[in-house]
Amino acid sequence: MIYKKASPFAEMYEKNDDLWNSARKDVENEYIQVGNRRFLIIENSLSKSVGYINFTFCDSRQIEVDVAIVEEYMRKGYAFEVAKLLILKERRAAEK
Repeated sequence: MIYKKASPFAEMYEKNDDLWNSARKDVENEYIQVGNRRFLIIENSLSKSVGYINFTFCDSRQIEVDVAIVEEYMRKGYAFEVAKLLILKERRAAEK
């Protein structure tokens, strides 16, 4: 479900179940195979997704971070906070 909601095509997937069902396996497998991790950014007080953050593990020492925030929630610190938390989490996991 995370790949459906955190996709740039989320609105189309929500409106057309057949489109999502046909694309789902490819979308999920592509992210798993290339070492990506995608997380929804949720505004807890609204129980609403306001964007996503995507990690691409290029090698053991380099991570690409992509963040997408819904326009009305931009410039409110969501991207900074979620990136900071997830980078710290990944760093701790790598040290174990």
